[in-house]
Amino acid sequence: SGTMNDGQILVDADKEDNVHIILNGLTASSSTSSVIYGEQSKKIVITLAKGQENTLNDASEYIYDDAAEDEPNACIFSKDDLSINGEGTLNVNGNYEDGIRSKDDLKIIGGVLNVTAQQHGLKGKDSVIVKDGDLTITAGGDGIKSNNDTDADKGYILLDGGTYRITAAQDGIQAETIL
Repeated sequence: SGTMNDGQILVDADKEDNVHIILNGLTASSSTSSVIYGEQSKKIVITLAKGQENTLNDASEYIYDDAAEDEPNACIFSKDDLSINGEGTLNVNGNYEDGIRSKDDLKIIGGVLNVTAQQHGLKGKDSVIVKDGDLTITAGGDGIKSNNDTDADKGYILLDGGTYRITAAQDGIQAETIL
């Protein structure tokens, strides 16, 4: 909870560790990168505390240690599985590229999500699964995207509940394999 004017929550845990982050009225921004960066873990679970509003703003230009790097590239970015649940509100402003991105599975289980992104709103490489939630997405690319094209069992999107309002310059919902 509270305010973080220029910083980052970095998750660098063991490959078998589940990391749980509870957002309980956090306003946070970064002037150089992602606000939440999952560098390594088995899974990150972000819980939105009931009745609380959280707002995250990443940088409009990222500074990388090496010019060849291109990750992270989202306000909330995880190299591993990422789940969001709870009964609070999460406002995400992806000022650089994506709003919320997982390089594995991205699951939305609940909460109110308001995502604005220069590129994609929600992106899960292996899958995007939404069980519940109230999602408002404004994207300069795709609203919801899963793009794993190397495994026939991945690259899918499953919408099993929730409410959606998507405004996208490209596809509202784009699955590589199955929607």
